[in-house]
Amino acid sequence: MMNTMNAKVLVKLYAPNDRLNPLNEYKPFTVSRSYISDVRRMDVTIPEDAVQNLMEALGERVVLEVLTGKFKEISP
Repeated sequence: MMNTMNAKVLVKLYAPNDRLNPLNEYKPFTVSRSYISDVRRMDVTIPEDAVQNLMEALGERVVLEVLTGKFKEISP
């Protein structure tokens, strides 16, 4: 059985000394990761690892959005 986890975020960039006025606001985006949850398979992914993979993908996406403004999806 394949499951998918999604995280939708809105990123705002603030200066350290001004938390009221964002320097930049990015369009909301969604990061998705699929994983195999069928325990009868050899390549099963435990839920904790699936969450970790999703958070790593989310962090990568946020950094690339902030640094370049142009994120290109790379297939895992």
